[in-house]
Amino acid sequence: MTEANVNDSDITSFIAQTIEIGGLYRVGTDDDKFIYNTVDNEVLKIALDGGAEKPLAVYGTKCRDAYIVNPFNEGEASRVITSWYYQSRNMTASVVLAKAVIKSLEAGLRANKKGAKLEDNDVLFSKYLGKYVSKVDEKMLKEATALTDKCLDFLTIYYNKTKKRCSINCLIFKETSRQLYPTIRKSTWEVLDAVVKEILGAVDGKLPEWTPDSPNIPVLESTITVFVELMKRLEKPAKLMGLDLSDWANIEKYLPYLDAYYRKARWCVDVVNNTRPAQATNVAVNPIAAAIPDLPPVVANNMNRSMAPVQPMQQYAPTGYVPAQSAIPDLPPVVQQRVMASYPSVPVMCSPNAPESALSELPPVVRRQLGY
Repeated sequence: MTEANVNDSDITSFIAQTIEIGGLYRVGTDDDKFIYNTVDNEVLKIALDGGAEKPLAVYGTKCRDAYIVNPFNEGEASRVITSWYYQSRNMTASVVLAKAVIKSLEAGLRANKKGAKLEDNDVLFSKYLGKYVSKVDEKMLKEATALTDKCLDFLTIYYNKTKKRCSINCLIFKETSRQLYPTIRKSTWEVLDAVVKEILGAVDGKLPEWTPDSPNIPVLESTITVFVELMKRLEKPAKLMGLDLSDWANIEKYLPYLDAYYRKARWCVDVVNNTRPAQATNVAVNPIAAAIPDLPPVVANNMNRSMAPVQPMQQYAPTGYVPAQSAIPDLPPVVQQRVMASYPSVPVMCSPNAPESALSELPPVVRRQLGY
């Protein structure tokens, strides 16, 4: 894989694999590319802004009525969809880590009981306890279970926008957790802190962090980089529990190309599917409306709302098409400047001869939005 031949299928595969690792979800292999919950094999559905529920699909879907998971559209995507993507990564890591902690304590408890029958892999799980094996008792296991039952936020990968750094936090490490669970003994906190750090491969007590290189997708780059490192470190205990996290190696191969994926996928927002092939039509279209699909999605959406009576105009550029290269040069220079100032990353060559009189062809509400 090289940056020169990056395509939509690469982007779809990357997003799908980050969702599927751990086995909580799967992505359909058909054109819809819906996301399924593996517990009941049902399509995940969400509602935005109080609207009707729609299926959740990944970038590359051909479905006309689905919300699209595209983390490369950083800063533009719906918060609900963005939150689901990152929280579900946290959940995957949380579930594996929580199970490994309990398995380790159970192994330690059996090791401390005379005549207790050891189970498969008890010796391997006991190693995560180290010198704390002898401290494990029934009460400690119950206390730990009360904490690990909070799987949704047992472990979190979070991006600090101020420090521009991505880090890992665990419920065990938080001082607020000790305040919320005052009945849990000090010895239990001590053992849990040690076993979590051992499972996660902490070096001198420190867990992996990442400062992103990309100014375009800092949250995605840093979060997925740390997530992959977590999956790598959790692979061994996960395997002991019958879980397969080996796909981290495949995901890691995509990481050098995240900026290239961003440049190709950023135009696909969660409710405007720019990866769908163009649909043939013989219906006459207003010339201004016909240019809308070639504009950046945010501009196109604003114009579509302003020109609601002009139909049809919700057409889509074919896969791989670079937006705005053909539409903007045909606008008058003053409009070109306004659009390019708002979207400096759009690679276009402006036409110096576009007539100012063309402004009169725009609907009044659009002219007002542009300041004319």
